[in-house]
Amino acid sequence: MPLMTSINTKLLAIVVLFAAISGVLIGLWQGAEESRRLQQGYDERLQMLGERYRDRLTQEFARRQNLLVATRDALADSLIRTAGDTVPLDFGFQRDPDGAVREYLGESGLFIHRDSPITDDMRRLVYHTNGTWLNIEPLLKTQFNAFYLITKDRVSRIWPASLVSGHLPAHDVTQEIFYTLAAPVENPLGKPRWTPIYFDYYPQVWTTSLLVPLYVNGQFEGVVGADLDMSFLFSQINQLESDFESLNGFIFSADGELILHGDQSLSAPAQQRGDYEVFNQRAELSPGMREFIDRSRSGQWPPGGVYNHELRGDIQRISYQPLPELDWYIGLHYPESMLESRHAETMMTIYQNIAGMLLFLSLGMYYGLKWLVTRRILKLADMTERIGADNWSIRLPESGNDEISQLARGMNRMLEKINELFRGLNNSIQDMERLAYYDQLTGLENRLLFKEQLRTALYAIRREDQNLALLYLDLDHFKDINDSLGHEAGDRLLVSVSQRLRACLREEDSVARLGGDEFAILLRNVSEPRYASVVAEKIIDALGYPIRLNAQEVVVGTSIGITLAPDDSRDLELLMRNADLAMYQAKYHGRNVYRFYTPDMNREVEQRLRLERELRLALQNHEFELYYQTQLDMQTGRVVGIEALLRWNHPERGLVPPNEFIPAAEDSGLIVPIGQWVLRAACQQAKNLYKAQFKHVKVSINVSARQLSDRDFVSDFKAVVRDTGVEPEQLVLEVTESTLMADTQVALAHLHALRTLGVGLAIDDFGTGYSSLSYLKRLPVTCLKVDRSFVQHLPADDEDRAITTLIVAMANSLNYRVVVEGVETEPQWAFLRECGCHFGQGYYFSYPVPVEQLMVGLLEAQKRH
Repeated sequence: MPLMTSINTKLLAIVVLFAAISGVLIGLWQGAEESRRLQQGYDERLQMLGERYRDRLTQEFARRQNLLVATRDALADSLIRTAGDTVPLDFGFQRDPDGAVREYLGESGLFIHRDSPITDDMRRLVYHTNGTWLNIEPLLKTQFNAFYLITKDRVSRIWPASLVSGHLPAHDVTQEIFYTLAAPVENPLGKPRWTPIYFDYYPQVWTTSLLVPLYVNGQFEGVVGADLDMSFLFSQINQLESDFESLNGFIFSADGELILHGDQSLSAPAQQRGDYEVFNQRAELSPGMREFIDRSRSGQWPPGGVYNHELRGDIQRISYQPLPELDWYIGLHYPESMLESRHAETMMTIYQNIAGMLLFLSLGMYYGLKWLVTRRILKLADMTERIGADNWSIRLPESGNDEISQLARGMNRMLEKINELFRGLNNSIQDMERLAYYDQLTGLENRLLFKEQLRTALYAIRREDQNLALLYLDLDHFKDINDSLGHEAGDRLLVSVSQRLRACLREEDSVARLGGDEFAILLRNVSEPRYASVVAEKIIDALGYPIRLNAQEVVVGTSIGITLAPDDSRDLELLMRNADLAMYQAKYHGRNVYRFYTPDMNREVEQRLRLERELRLALQNHEFELYYQTQLDMQTGRVVGIEALLRWNHPERGLVPPNEFIPAAEDSGLIVPIGQWVLRAACQQAKNLYKAQFKHVKVSINVSARQLSDRDFVSDFKAVVRDTGVEPEQLVLEVTESTLMADTQVALAHLHALRTLGVGLAIDDFGTGYSSLSYLKRLPVTCLKVDRSFVQHLPADDEDRAITTLIVAMANSLNYRVVVEGVETEPQWAFLRECGCHFGQGYYFSYPVPVEQLMVGLLEAQKRH
C-alpha cells in the first residue's frame, strides 16, 4: 500500500505543513498589518486631538474677546447715556504726597499720573463708569488675571487693586504696549488686539494681553484691556481625552516665532530686561523646531497632515492646525518610539497566539488520530448494535479512499437498500393513516379524526376554563345538483366548498367532512356566542357566491346548526347531537340560515321524527287518499278538469290537511315516494274517467321540486303511463314557479320531454314567484293557474282587478289557458268570466271530494248538460 494512503501519515503531514506555513505567514502579515494599523490609528487620533485643541483654544480666546468687547460697549454706553448729567461737587480725587492719585474702589484701584491735571472730564468718566465697572468686575475676574481701563488722559482703573500700589508717580501708562497697540496710531481700524507673550513681573507669570479701543461718539477715549495667563494653553491639552502616553504641544506664530512649547519652562527669566521680558524669540529655537516651522511656513508641510520629524534627538509624529484669530499655529506631537513600544507589545501577543496555535495543533493531531481512526472503528461497532435495534437510517461519513471509508461505503449501500424497504413500509402506513383520518376527496379531517379533535378540545376547556363552539352544516339542494350535473361535478362542488370553509376559519379551528354534503366545524377559544354567529354568517356569505361547474354557475346555500360547550353540554356525543338538531331546525326554517341549539329543539325534533315515522307508516298502510276538485269552463259552466289533492286519513287524528305534513315529507325526502303514489293513483283515476266516457275531463297532478329534479322522473312517468294505460293528453302536471327556478336546466329538459309526450303543463300559483317573461317564453307550458291571493278581494280591489286582467291578457297573447283558483262568490265568477278567464276552480263550484262523490257529481253535471 502506498505510504500516502495511510491516515496517520496524511494527518501528520497536513498538521506539520499547516503549522509551519501558518506560523510564517501569520507572523509576517500580522506584523506588517499591525504596524500600519497602529500608526494610522495614532495619526488619526493625533489629527482629531489637534482639531479639538484648536477648536477649544479658538472658543476660549473668542469667548474672552467677546466678554471684553461687551465690557467696552457697556462702559461706552454708560458715558453716552450720562453725557448731559452733572457730577456731584463733593466727588473728587486726593493726591498722594508723591503727587500721583491712588484710590481704591472695592477690589479695583485708580491711578492718575502726577503731572495730569484733574479735569471735569476725568471726574465725569470715573463717576459715570463706576457703577458699570463694579457690575462687570465679578465676571471679568473669573476669566482674566487682570483687567483695566486706560484713558488718553493717563487715568488707569485696574483690577486687582494691588497693581495700583506698585505704580511709580511718573508711570505713564499711555506709553506702554497695553495702550499703544490699540491706540489709533497703531490700530486705525479700532479692532481688538493681542499683545505678544511677555513676562509680567507683578504676578510672576508669562502673559498675553487683549486690548480693545474705547470710542465714545466716534472719539477715542482710551483702551480696555485684560491679561491672560498663558499657562492655560497647556492646561487645555491636559483636559483632552487621550490614550497617548506622551503627548506634547507647541504654538508658533505666522512670523516664525515659537510662542510656547510643552518642554520649555514657564519660569521667570534669569534677569529682567526692561519692563517686560518677551518669551521665546526666534533665536532661541532648537534646530529641529526651526526646520519644522520653516517647512510649515513655506507650505511644504500644510496644516492638518501628520509628519515625521526629529525634535530634540527623537523622531516625532507631528500635526498642526491654524488658529486664525491670533495668526498662530497649534501643534501636537508624540514620539515614534511609543509606536515601536506598542508594536512590540502587539507582536509579543501575536507570537504568543502562534505558540498557542502550535500547541493546539499538536493536541489536535493527537486527538485527530483518535477521531479519524479509533472513533470511526468504534462507530462501526456501535452501528452494528444499532442495526440490531432496527435503526436503519444511520449513515457513516465517507471521506477519502482509506480502508475505513471503503468499509463505510459498503455498509452504507447495504443500509440504503434496507432503508428503501422501510420507506416503502412507512409510506404505506402513512397512506393508511390518511385513509383512516382524512377525507380523500377534500383533504379535510374525517369524522373519526374530528371526534378526536373535539374530545381533546373538551378536555382542554375543563382545564383552562375556555369555551368552544361546534357547527354542523350541510348543503342545500346538493342532491339535486349532484343528480342533474353528475357526481363528478358534485365532487368538484364539495372541494370548492371545503376551500371556502377553510378560508372562513382561523388557524386554530378545525373543519371536517362527515360524509356526503355534511360538514362540521370546531371553533376553539370562543369568548362569546356572538363569535360563532359571526363565523356562521361569514360561511353563509362565502357559499352564496356562484360556483362554476360544467360551464354552468350554481349557487349552493347551507343550513348551519350551532351548539356551545360547556353551556349546552360537556359530553361529546350530546354536543354532536345538539349541533345536528340545530342544523335540521335551520333547514326547517327556510334554509341558508343558522340556528343555535336550544332545549326546545329536542321536543320539536321528536315531533318531527314522530311525524316522519307516521308518514312512512301511512305510505305502507295506504292511509293516503286523493280528493278531487273540479275545474269549470267559465263561459259554459261545463266541467273540463279536476285537480288531484292529497289527503292523509290518520287513524287517530282523522283527516290531516296537507300543510301539516307536506313540509315534513319534503324535508325527509318522503315526498318522492308519496309523489310517485299520487302520480300512479291520479293516472289510474284518469283512466277510469276515460272508461266512464269522461274523456274531455283532464286530471291535474301537482309535482314537487324533488320529483322534477330527479334524473329518472321522465322515465318513471312513462312507466306509470304505460302501466295504467292512461292517455298522456288527459294529464296536466302542475309545477310552481319556485320549482322551475330551483334547477332551470333540468326542469326545462324534463318539461320539454313531458310536453313531447302530449302531457299538459301548468304553472301553479302564478304571480307569486319571480319568473320573468323572457323565461316564461322558454317554458313549454299550456296553462297558467292564477293564485287565489289575487282573487279573494275581487271584484272590489282595483289592484287585484288590474293584475288579474293583465295576467289574462298576457296568457291570451301567449296562447295559454288561464285557470283561476279560489273562486268562492258569484261576483268573483262574474268578473272573471267577463275579463276572459277560461276556467275556474274554487268553493263556488265545488269543494274537494273523494272519488265516489266526484263520480256522482260528474254524472249529475252530465245530465244537466
